[in-house]
Parts: sequence; structure tokens; C-alpha cells
Amino acid sequence: MEDVIMARIRIEDLPKDMEISREEMRMILGGLVQSSVKTVSVLQQGSSSLGDDAQLANIDLQNKLQQQQQTLQTMSNVSKMLHDTAMAVVRKIG
Repeated sequence: MEDVIMARIRIEDLPKDMEISREEMRMILGGLVQSSVKTVSVLQQGSSSLGDDAQLANIDLQNKLQQQQQTLQTMSNVSKMLHDTAMAVVRKIG
């Protein structure tokens, strides 16, 4: 199994003038979805054994999915922050 490094990003740690295009956001979210699908697939294969190993694999699967969900939530928050910032600029212009 490949080693995966997870990083937690807090919105307040991001630069206020950070710009990200919709295409970049799509690429990031697409990568997260592919990573999630791959993680689920690998863990499901590992959880097919019986007994304690299956229970541990199931717990591991839940933990991985929770990490993926947290990452996706962070990206969603970043996207909302960027949208809100853009809208505030538009409102000030108009």
C-alpha cells in the first residue's frame, strides 16, 4: 500500500490574497475523489479476510474516509471563502 501524507489546512492560515482558478479547484477535488476511490478499493480488498483482521481493516477504512471527508470539507471552505471574497470585491465596485 502506498504511503499517503495528509496535511491539515486551516483557512485562517491561507494568504488573504490567494487566488485559485476553477480549473485548479476541479483538479484538486478530482484528485481527492480518485484518492478516495483508490483508498476504499484497497481497504475493501484488505477487509475481505475474516476475524479480527477484518474488523481492524474496517476501522482503518472508516479513519481514512474521515480524513478524506475532512480534506474535502477544507477544500469546500476554501472555495466558499474565495467566492465570498470575490463577491465582496464586486459589491464594492458596484
